[in-house]
Amino acid sequence: MTQSSNDSTTPQWQTDKAYTKGEKISYLGINYIAAFWTQGDSPDQHYGEYGQPWKKLTGEVKPQKNNSTKNDTKTSQSGNPTSNRHLPDKMMVGYVDTTAIGACAAITEEQLTSYNVIIFGFTKTDGTLSADTLDTIQKLRQKMSHNPIQLISTGGAAGKLDLTENSITNLHKLIQEHSFDGIDLDLEESEIEITQLKKYIQSLKKTLNGEYVLTIAPILAGSPQKPVLRIPNGGPSLASIYEDIPFDAILVQAYNSGLNFKYPKPGTPSQLVDESSADIIAASYNSLHQTGDIHSDSLIVIGIPSNGGGAPSQSNLWNSPDLSAVTHQIKSNFNEICDGEHAIDPIQFGGLMCWSLCTDAFPSAYHPYNGYENGPAGYFAEQVASLIKTH
Repeated sequence: MTQSSNDSTTPQWQTDKAYTKGEKISYLGINYIAAFWTQGDSPDQHYGEYGQPWKKLTGEVKPQKNNSTKNDTKTSQSGNPTSNRHLPDKMMVGYVDTTAIGACAAITEEQLTSYNVIIFGFTKTDGTLSADTLDTIQKLRQKMSHNPIQLISTGGAAGKLDLTENSITNLHKLIQEHSFDGIDLDLEESEIEITQLKKYIQSLKKTLNGEYVLTIAPILAGSPQKPVLRIPNGGPSLASIYEDIPFDAILVQAYNSGLNFKYPKPGTPSQLVDESSADIIAASYNSLHQTGDIHSDSLIVIGIPSNGGGAPSQSNLWNSPDLSAVTHQIKSNFNEICDGEHAIDPIQFGGLMCWSLCTDAFPSAYHPYNGYENGPAGYFAEQVASLIKTH
């Protein structure tokens, strides 16, 4: 039942009061209901969008804000379409490998709804998109009942990106014409030249002009005392880039580095953690935030596989016969960071990323390492990705 905005029996919202799911309040003449536990979140600024604590009980429309996550296309001063959408404070980022046609077809509406950021991969080397890839993306969009941030990714394990002004022009045109909210750089070409890449990213940021999201997806490296992010496949360090250039988010692949890179476990710093343990989530974030020299304006998102088949190697936290225990460990790490336990500073923590929706939707097609087993289809979306909704 829809309440009227002048219902005098509904209590007024109080800044210092904690509200639990289902409680109703009135604020500035409008009634809201709490979606989950919340305190201090002004209803007029924190409602309706994915992951927001309040839902409006009237039919009024909220004025558009600069930090809205609604997918309304705007125009720049030049008259070209822009996005002007920003990443949520806490993200559940899901990659979609559009080359896996069968797995993409298996992705469900319910699975998609578990993510507030979805990244489609990948463009061609010149920054354009094949007709088949675009068709797959459009089919997935038709399944969406919500409005996540949508990025297009370049590179990937089997791809490259031409570091030219032409590819920047093509990428900019692509996101304008096909309503993407930004670009993800998943660069895995080991021989890439860092000085050239830095100039390319600076030029790309200038072209995007703050009107679109820009993320990058490196892997873990370095030492316990000094973590480093680098290009996969033995590629170079990206330190000179992420120290100087702010990204909307750095999507750290904590599953492609092997077992040689270890980081102190928060609360037990003498214990070093690698990617075979879910404790890599808190350990890598805490190390990167404290000593990784990442630009303070960049959010750090820790990426994990969606199941054993998502990264069939030794460095996969799902290499366990007890999937429920791994799930519990992932949730504990996420909450430890968000709640600032063990002296963790959560200020740069942007949430979790997974590779991928495809392996989660069609687990029988992706075989884990050394005889381990995947969970059932949609397990990650239901059991892990839902963290962002409830926190």
